[in-house]
Amino acid sequence: VNRRRLMIGTDLLRGFLVLVLIVIRRPDQVWIAYVVMAFIVGAQGFFEPARTATMILASYWAAQMIGRLAAAVLLRRADKARLVLASGIGSIAGSAVLLASTSIPLLFGGAILTGFSHAAIYPTTLAIAADRYQRQAGTIFGFLFATGLIGGMLFPFGIGHISQSFGVRAAMFLPLAGAAMITLLARRI
Repeated sequence: VNRRRLMIGTDLLRGFLVLVLIVIRRPDQVWIAYVVMAFIVGAQGFFEPARTATMILASYWAAQMIGRLAAAVLLRRADKARLVLASGIGSIAGSAVLLASTSIPLLFGGAILTGFSHAAIYPTTLAIAADRYQRQAGTIFGFLFATGLIGGMLFPFGIGHISQSFGVRAAMFLPLAGAAMITLLARRI
């Protein structure tokens, strides 16, 4: 297979997929964005020398997409707080697998479990906050979004620095600690 042609074709496909995002007009079409993003991330595997790492990352995002869809179904019958707690416990398990893994299949399994478990935490927490604090919804949502953005900025930064100083395995303690915090906080809601 000609690598140059493959990369050009993949780039064209990724460009088309980004354009597909324009057609999303209604909330019931948001699932399209998850599918498209999973394909875009998966297509990056052709560009990275570390294809395995890219595919593990793609499996994380695909599991998160599936987890969001599953959470929507589960919330018809399950209590929101229990779903967040169960998701926190699943995140601990997935992070522990990533931390302890010694093989590629275990890394895939840990990434899939972690992605699936992370999927319901943030949107369900927003729903709980909206239910409980209807009058202060704007303030509460602002706080939760700011907290999420700060975490989204600091966790990768922290993982990168810990990885450089102590190795990738040591850095995997940070997601495990985050999952433990989520689980502890979920027990209080």
